[in-house]
Amino acid sequence: MDGIIEQLKKIGSLNTFIGLIEKAEVEDKLNEEGPFTVFAPNDEAFGELPESTVNELATNSKGLEEIINYHVVSGEFSKKDLESIPILETLQGESLLVESENGNITINDAALLKSDIEYSGGILHLIDSVLMP
Repeated sequence: MDGIIEQLKKIGSLNTFIGLIEKAEVEDKLNEEGPFTVFAPNDEAFGELPESTVNELATNSKGLEEIINYHVVSGEFSKKDLESIPILETLQGESLLVESENGNITINDAALLKSDIEYSGGILHLIDSVLMP
């Protein structure tokens, strides 16, 4: 089974998130210390952030790891699981609000675009916004 970077590359449109994972040097942790559920924002989501925020992520390694960890939850949660879970605690330590309505799921108002993509360390869901702690 593919590791997180390989799987994200196969999906496409996730180059920014891939770059942040590599820069924060958390790839091995995400592949080996799970299982994890990872909410991966697409490139368009990063494009909607102010340029100053993106630049800060690129230069602040502690802040960068915190942002990555805010997109990761311990345990594997499928889309079906998320329909009945109101709150998830992130590796960063804060919580994410999960809402489900008519089969559509949002995580802190970020919509799931694609879900239940398996990788060697858990499960991935693509989202349309960057989650900010």
